[in-house]
Amino acid sequence: MPEIKRVPANGAALSTASAPATPDDALVIEAPAFAQAVEGKGLAWQVIPHLGRTQGAVATFPQGQAASTPADGIRLDYAVDLAGGGDLAVELQLVPTLDPDGRNALQIGISLDDGPVQILTDRLMPAPNGTTMQEQRNWTKAVIENASSIIAHFPAVAPGPHVLRVWRIDDNVVLQRLVLRVAP
Repeated sequence: MPEIKRVPANGAALSTASAPATPDDALVIEAPAFAQAVEGKGLAWQVIPHLGRTQGAVATFPQGQAASTPADGIRLDYAVDLAGGGDLAVELQLVPTLDPDGRNALQIGISLDDGPVQILTDRLMPAPNGTTMQEQRNWTKAVIENASSIIAHFPAVAPGPHVLRVWRIDDNVVLQRLVLRVAP
């Protein structure tokens, strides 16, 4: 057994150094800070404290359920107030998880206000040994960083209040953070 050394805690369970870096001009929303959670098909959104690199994560339960569609209405609503208008990029930071059906892809939906739902795909493939494909390199990076990211784009968004909606599509998607950036 190796020697164990105890070091004094700095008083914070999570320091900003361990959270993903974001530019000063980004609007960051922690996944548990949703304004409304809409349930359906026997699925409920649950906050999982201390999971991921930030303040916790959110997923639907029970796990092991079939994929859903936006028509099922299972979503999280986030109230956002944009100081400036322009092209909006929304980065969804996910906890790296595996898809339950072997496709090496997990899907989640995102929409702005009452606009159409964009379906985003996170492609991660576990690599037990060497990596030969990009999806395997993505998995390795996501596990090392304890985060995987996918980005949605919304052109010409007006400044002011909006509702950002995150839609459950595939099982086992775990959302930990949203990072919004507006380019004028």
